[in-house]
Amino acid sequence: MKRWSVLLVFVAGCASSETVYLANANGQKVQCGPYRGYGSLPMQARQAQISLRDCVDDYQRQGYNRVPGP
Repeated sequence: MKRWSVLLVFVAGCASSETVYLANANGQKVQCGPYRGYGSLPMQARQAQISLRDCVDDYQRQGYNRVPGP
């Protein structure tokens, strides 16, 4: 049982901790994430993915492009 608990904690952290960096033509940089969901583990991961995608999509509509992290 202990092994599964450790695995679930690891998966939860990985699923919701992604960070995406973006920059525009003027060199202004922004960060999307990390996001944390609530509820069950699969629900948390889905909410975090949706939040990240929405953030990235919004900035890309404003002319930002993905760049490597700091």
